[in-house]
Amino acid sequence: MKHITRTLALAGLLVVTSLPAMSGIAQAAATVTITGKTPTNYTVLMVGKNGNSTAVKGGKFKLKVSASTAKGASLHLVSSNGTYSGPVVLKYDKKKKSGNTLLSGKSGDVGSIAMKTGYSVAAAKKTTAISTSTKIPVSTAGKPSGAGRMGIPTSTQAKAVRTFGVSKWADGDAPNGADTDKDGLPNTLDIDDDNDGKIDLVDDSNPSKAITTGSLLFLDISKTINLHAGMNETSMQAAIDSIFKSNNNFWLGLGLNTGSQEAPDGIHISCAADVLWCAPSSPATLFGTGTNGAAEKWVDKKADGFGLSLPKGNGPNCDTTSSPMLGGMCGGPSTNFNRQFIPQLPSADVKPGSLFTMNFTKGGSIAKSVAGSLSPYFASVPALKEITAGGQVKNIDYSLKAVNGSGGASGTQGNPIVVPASNKTITLTFWRPQRSGVDVAGEGKYVDMGSLRYGFYVGVNRICDSGAMTPVSSTLLSSAGSQEFAHTPLLDTAKDSIPNASNTLSFTVDLSKCEGGTAPTIGSSAQMVTLIASSPGNAGIKAYQDFYVKVQ
Repeated sequence: MKHITRTLALAGLLVVTSLPAMSGIAQAAATVTITGKTPTNYTVLMVGKNGNSTAVKGGKFKLKVSASTAKGASLHLVSSNGTYSGPVVLKYDKKKKSGNTLLSGKSGDVGSIAMKTGYSVAAAKKTTAISTSTKIPVSTAGKPSGAGRMGIPTSTQAKAVRTFGVSKWADGDAPNGADTDKDGLPNTLDIDDDNDGKIDLVDDSNPSKAITTGSLLFLDISKTINLHAGMNETSMQAAIDSIFKSNNNFWLGLGLNTGSQEAPDGIHISCAADVLWCAPSSPATLFGTGTNGAAEKWVDKKADGFGLSLPKGNGPNCDTTSSPMLGGMCGGPSTNFNRQFIPQLPSADVKPGSLFTMNFTKGGSIAKSVAGSLSPYFASVPALKEITAGGQVKNIDYSLKAVNGSGGASGTQGNPIVVPASNKTITLTFWRPQRSGVDVAGEGKYVDMGSLRYGFYVGVNRICDSGAMTPVSSTLLSSAGSQEFAHTPLLDTAKDSIPNASNTLSFTVDLSKCEGGTAPTIGSSAQMVTLIASSPGNAGIKAYQDFYVKVQ
């Protein structure tokens, strides 16, 4: 354990505390040395093609790594408060508007690195350390297209660069540290890996990241959060902040798969002190705890110097003290990890694009580190605007509140939507959910989410029969997908957009095809049903609104 303590002490207050130096990483016999100089109060982050990261204190810096690690790696600067300051352009041609951002795998000095807006430029134009065989487009000032934007393209019409698709949270065969879309950011830090205008959270075709982040939000209609459901940015922020401080209605998730690599005996999250959601003093709690007792804090369970410990097994919140209620999933070690947590902080302190590092340990030493960036997350749920049943349109007035359990807006438990027994087909018209905006990319506080899958179920998780849902809106397509998307057979082809209450989606549901078997029959009393939106790449990343109907 002493080795880890020395690594943490070395960095002081710089972000190297969250991006550990390579002193704990086993080195190959053949090593190369990369030197240079940065402005003060920065950390130099090297991201290898395989996604592994190494960080050292800025100023006059020296990175000593294996030749294989350096080959194809990129350099980046991180500010002292943990903010990503962008990629280092090692060399560029003003006339050709092309730049070199990758290392060759040989030793050399890149010279003084000058900070620009969202990126930086190295002074040395001729050095064996720079790979000249791979170029990316840059401006006449050397700026890559993704710099200062966390990889989000300025135009959602940008041609997609797709090498393969993935449907799970991580793929050990993916080029985790490669810059697939050639925008200057490696896949581990890029919020839109393939530059197709879809953030990775909802993209089923993006190159997989070494670390992936997810989100879930679910609310009863009486507690709906949506910018278009009678809210403004101020009231919506207050509402989502309240959810962040509650338990079991929201989570953020971090996932990682080490592939064929030998399983570590410990995995930990670390970041700069100013990145409050994952700092050592984070008030975060584990999702799924606290229902029948106090919420479990996300803390240093291994007592090895890291504030936040990840699981040993492959269950949702596994660690060495987990109860057997998780069905034996918490055995370990494992190469597959994920954890869901509730930030317990205002949303302003949970900024998309903020950097963190996942650190592997073996025998008390850091064996590997992988840096990642937090994806935008669900800030609201899909929200019904109106429901048509039996030819009658019921508008949802979210300002109406129930009194003593009765009344309230249409669709609440005290005032369920009435569906005639003679015609159980209803039409749902709703607003898309919003996600948190990425301010450095020029986005507003909230963004209407496109590219999601939508669907409906009755009771608790009842899958409707095939053909129960029919799209009405032109951007909704029937897209059955795999079994994990059985709940959400409709795909929205619209992309993210500036919030607009006039943009709604509609589809019909034949309730008779959602009953029977283990599902409850919808009768004369209020029955809970659910409008659900999910990521096309991962059915577990979702937001949904519960509401109530009855038949008479």
